[in-house]
Amino acid sequence: MKTGKDRVKPDKPGKPDRQDKPDKQGKRDKGERDHVPVLSDLEPEQASPEDCIFCRIVAGELPSRQVYADDHAVAFLDINAWHRGHTLVIPRRHVVDLVAGEPSLPEIAPAVDAVARMLNERLAPDGMNILSSAGRVAGQTVFHAHVHVIPRYADQPGFTHLVNPVEVPDGELDSVWRQISAAP
Repeated sequence: MKTGKDRVKPDKPGKPDRQDKPDKQGKRDKGERDHVPVLSDLEPEQASPEDCIFCRIVAGELPSRQVYADDHAVAFLDINAWHRGHTLVIPRRHVVDLVAGEPSLPEIAPAVDAVARMLNERLAPDGMNILSSAGRVAGQTVFHAHVHVIPRYADQPGFTHLVNPVEVPDGELDSVWRQISAAP
């Protein structure tokens, strides 16, 4: 007879299925956290362009706080920002990640550069991280290629303080958007 401990996730052979389920007493195992829903929960790994959250933003079907756009890319504030001014740069065309299909990094590199320089000028951070994840194992959660441009501040330095996803209140996003979008 199989117990809950014997279940295996189809995408992780040999790993127990632990989906944050309480034990018989209703308690969670040590170290488990309650899942806080995020935008990426709405998108399956292989979303079609019609179902892709980022394609819908490019098409104007979903709102965003856009800070940059050109013929190949769009950049907007991340609603689950790790740090103030965290911006996503995405190709206009649907590409799963930067190493799948036809190369897209050369198309969006000028936008990444322009956004990083704009954030540096307008937000005056102490540093900047520029990164992209390709695939679920690498931490990709929305399967449309994107580059995170993340202003960093002295009060939270280094990689140990890089990822701090929280839903940012609309007022804070609006404030950052106005600061970035203001004419120099």
